Amino acid sequence: MTLAEYVDRIMRERGLSSYEVEKRSGGEIADSYVTRIRQGKSKHPSVPKLKALAKGLDIDYRALVEVAAGSQPQKISAKAKWATEGWTAESLASAMNKMVRNETLGRAVQLLLTKDDQELNSLIARLKRTKK
Repeated sequence: MTLAEYVDRIMRERGLSSYEVEKRSGGEIADSYVTRIRQGKSKHPSVPKLKALAKGLDIDYRALVEVAAGSQPQKISAKAKWATEGWTAESLASAMNKMVRNETLGRAVQLLLTKDDQELNSLIARLKRTKK
């Protein structure tokens, strides 16, 4: 899959225009440049432009670099994406769906929301110790 095909697929799947990608990137990549990448006219964008494009598409930067380098994109789970990038719309939606489907998890999150940072850090430390 080429970079153009990948970007086109992501934009179609998410219903994004080039202008929306520019806005979501904070203006770090122009809509005209997004269009050139999507059309295959700009085949070797710079690292800053790839970072801006990943931000605008809300996708993993590493996956975009792999495609730009000629590799097939790897599926990255919402959990792995959150661990490397923080919350994204996709990972947050996935977490919310899990909380809705799993009553115990939903109750746990409700309880966590009542805790202050010190209590949360203490709980996180205990969870890390019990995970081993």
